[in-house]
Amino acid sequence: MSESPNQEIKEQRSHDRRFAKRYEGKDLTVELLTKTWFGGFKDPVRIELRDFSLGGLSFSSSQKIKNPQILFHIYSRYHTLKSIPAEIVRQQDEGELYVYAVRFRLGFLPQSASRNTYTVLKHMESSARGETYSPEEESLES
Repeated sequence: MSESPNQEIKEQRSHDRRFAKRYEGKDLTVELLTKTWFGGFKDPVRIELRDFSLGGLSFSSSQKIKNPQILFHIYSRYHTLKSIPAEIVRQQDEGELYVYAVRFRLGFLPQSASRNTYTVLKHMESSARGETYSPEEESLES
C-alpha cells in the first residue's frame, strides 16, 4: 500500500522537527491560551518567547501548565495567526521559571487552514532569519 504525498510530507516534517534550526523570534508577539476545567480556554496571556521554528517554539512562564493541549496567537509585523493548536512536548523547572518546548499540531486544523497556517509560519520563520519580506513587495512582483 503506497502512502499519499501529504502523509510523506507530514512524516518528513515530524522527523526533521527535532533537528530544525530555531530562531530568536524577537519580532514576534506570542500569546498562550490554556484550557479551563470545563474544556473552554482562558484569556490569552503574553509569554516570553525563547525560540521559534516552523514546527514549534520554546517559551518560559512563571506558571506551571498542567494540560499539554494549548493554543497560541502569534503576531508579527505583517501576519497574525490565532488559535494555533499545540502540544507541550517538554517541560523543565528552572527555579522560579518553567521552560516549555511546544510542537504545533496543524493536523488538527482543516486541510486548507493547515496549509495556510504553514505558509504564514514559513513567512514568519524567514522574517526571524533576517530575510526581508513584505506583502507589498510580493504584490508588486505579480
